[in-house]
Amino acid sequence: MPRHRVSISAQEVTDDPVAFCRAFLTKPNGEPLEPHAGQIELLRHVKPLTVCCCGRQWGKSVAMSIYATWFATTHSNRQVFIIAPTLDQSRIIFNEIASHFRTGPLASLLEGKINEYPFPRIKLANGTEIHGRGANSPQFLRGKKCHLAIVDEAAFCKDTTLTDVVEPFMTVTGQEKDSGIIFISTPFGLGAFKDYYDAAEVDDTDTMVRFHFPSSSNPHADPRFLERVKKRYGEESMTWRTEYLAEFVDDDLAVFPSSVIRWAYENYPYLDKDTAQPLFPYSAEEKHRYVQGVDLANVRDWFVSTTLDVTNPTRVPLVSMVRLQKRGYTEYKRIIREQHTTYNRAETLIDATSLGESVVEDLQDITAEGYKFSNQSKYEIVQELSRMMAERRLLIPYNRDIISELQNFTYEFTANKNLRMEAKKGHDDIVMSLALAAHLALIPRRLGLMIGVNFSKIAPTAQPVTGDPFADLFKLDD
Repeated sequence: MPRHRVSISAQEVTDDPVAFCRAFLTKPNGEPLEPHAGQIELLRHVKPLTVCCCGRQWGKSVAMSIYATWFATTHSNRQVFIIAPTLDQSRIIFNEIASHFRTGPLASLLEGKINEYPFPRIKLANGTEIHGRGANSPQFLRGKKCHLAIVDEAAFCKDTTLTDVVEPFMTVTGQEKDSGIIFISTPFGLGAFKDYYDAAEVDDTDTMVRFHFPSSSNPHADPRFLERVKKRYGEESMTWRTEYLAEFVDDDLAVFPSSVIRWAYENYPYLDKDTAQPLFPYSAEEKHRYVQGVDLANVRDWFVSTTLDVTNPTRVPLVSMVRLQKRGYTEYKRIIREQHTTYNRAETLIDATSLGESVVEDLQDITAEGYKFSNQSKYEIVQELSRMMAERRLLIPYNRDIISELQNFTYEFTANKNLRMEAKKGHDDIVMSLALAAHLALIPRRLGLMIGVNFSKIAPTAQPVTGDPFADLFKLDD
């Protein structure tokens, strides 16, 4: 073992990840890495199944990198997996761990180079390996031998991956010293993460523990910033309660419930066969039909162009999204034309509110159409997007910008008791661009003056027909 920086016994280093951190780990600037009180509490009380619900910027990536680095260094011939909804997400903690082995006293433990592709991997001289994986394609996890699994953003992972793939890791190796699973996440709806969190509260086997750390429990957090966020969104808002207080909140006022959002990204069809990363943007396919929805930017907002593949109206994947800020209408028009051409002359619908009218006029060469937003028209077009997602027809890649905007788009009652919809955090440009594209996607195909009907849905029956005998003909497949 390399020489440590402070006088400390080998037994302390082996038994205590906090002592190990103080002896060996540094910040990127070379200063000693000192975990804060909440991180110390977590690091010293990990059990075979640990569930940690924490707010934004609490320091979970740093805490987990400390624990994984300690475990890998002090336990020989072990397999450590850093798991997150996508491979890119898992690299956040993995890269923190890798930094401890690239320089400083632990560098001598590294065997060979740190692998980056197809999956990140660190191999140590003591035989222990550290791997990065994406959770939403469990074929890259099943059957692996694992002694420590850290699942970042666990609330955003597939429930079945947590229950049927990750938890069974410990069936055999869980008997070995310090082996276990750590689920750590900001809350997102209900599901397996919430179930584990609740189960830990009533556990009587001394094998489970849970932690709750709001953003304010990080002593480095700026209290003025947190107070400003609370005032902006409201003390009872979903944004404040889930992302900063780390509370599980039902989404009765959510336009897009978390269960619907989760289904949309869990079933995204375009994944890299080697890494299961979303292929996004995804190239146009011959004879496929595409539509483009464009939300134009003002000074503060974002320009967003969203392209959907509407070839199969029962499964409509998001294939491309261009999101830019402060580029000017000349650049935005170029991008709209480029997306139109790239995606087989995609039918295009543009926010024509205010200055958007002139943009639509300038894009007559691609037969772009405009859509003016008012309170009523905005409500109608967002309801179309909500219906499309509720019917399990829209598929999106795992992308936190997209997910966060959908999650934070809520209903609100005004002082005059009128119902309105708005983003409770940040912007709504992605939602509105998606809604414009969904509006085009929902326009039925027509054959001449007649709507195309799927007569294969008509099944012979001896029962008398009741109600509207043609109603089911116009329903889409599940």
